[in-house]
Amino acid sequence: MNASCEKIKIVFEIGNLTREGSRLDNGEFNFNDVKAIKIISLILKNEGITSSFRENSSAKYFSLEEYALMITRDKRNWTRVLEGGGMKIQFGWISSYNQCFISVEETEPGAAGNWDEWVKYFSFQKNFIQAWVMDVEYDKWQNASDFLEYEAAERSYEGLPIRSNGLPPPLENFEIDISNNPGRTVIKDGYVEAIGAKMWFGELIWRKMRCDAKITLERLNFIDKSFSFNGVTKIIVCSRGFCKDEDREIQDSLREILFA
Repeated sequence: MNASCEKIKIVFEIGNLTREGSRLDNGEFNFNDVKAIKIISLILKNEGITSSFRENSSAKYFSLEEYALMITRDKRNWTRVLEGGGMKIQFGWISSYNQCFISVEETEPGAAGNWDEWVKYFSFQKNFIQAWVMDVEYDKWQNASDFLEYEAAERSYEGLPIRSNGLPPPLENFEIDISNNPGRTVIKDGYVEAIGAKMWFGELIWRKMRCDAKITLERLNFIDKSFSFNGVTKIIVCSRGFCKDEDREIQDSLREILFA
């Protein structure tokens, strides 16, 4: 079987945001996009990955160190996808849900190195909430609700469930109903409801979900491995990302236990 591209999403609590010019900063936790860039640069060096990046397919390439200086000088946030080295890297604020995130998506299998190294470095941030690994293609289509996405990819949506946006005519519109997809991603206040073949949970998420970590983890008696490091619980379901319909049962079971 050919190796597939994977993706990791790492989520952090925002806290109290401050603004300087057009830049947002997370002063309460001493964590922002510039610090994230510096940590990513360190991870890549430790993984032996040397690469330059560009913004949104522009012609100009730069190192991550140069990019951190650039957005600091211009007093702007890192809002654009950085491409390079077989990866797409993105940082984003979702202030209405009290979280920010880092997304690392491989465009070449294995380009990002060891996901454990990514989580290890970011888990030392006291506002770390969670992280999970997913198959890029599977995640895309599990969360695609717009017909245009299917049409652009020449992919059939025949037989998929359809739902209304609930608005009265003429504002009513229809979309693909992904609410029962096992690989769906649901943004919650302070965390994300998502299932991955590998997941990491910081101490903050248990408080956000108002549940007992010990009791919840004891219910995962069908999981091969689960252990803690740096106050973070790692759950390993399988070595590869979920990528097929046969994975539905295990995903539904995990979602019910972790996020019910």
